[in-house]
Amino acid sequence: MKVNTETYSGHEETIKRMESVYLTKEPGETVVILEELDFTFTRSELAEIKRLWKKGVTLQEMTRKLYRNENELFLAVFHLTFQNRKNGTDGIALNLSQILGGRHEQN
Repeated sequence: MKVNTETYSGHEETIKRMESVYLTKEPGETVVILEELDFTFTRSELAEIKRLWKKGVTLQEMTRKLYRNENELFLAVFHLTFQNRKNGTDGIALNLSQILGGRHEQN
């Protein structure tokens, strides 16, 4: 399956470079996922996310306070949790009740 250049036209050159350097097994198979999300955070934003998370603020509440997409905030929390485990620093842990924020889906 080739990369759809209509959908990813702005990323075509970047994808080609990534494939040539990092992804050597299947050229033309790379897909950029979650490109609609903003993965950039300032250090102060991450510090605020960490502070709010430690206080028990839910992702839904953080979305309203920080004017960010809930998925972006989840990924920032995940990043901070990963950094904590990697560095052994005073960080945060994932908390399912904060992630769900009172939403309990039935299967």
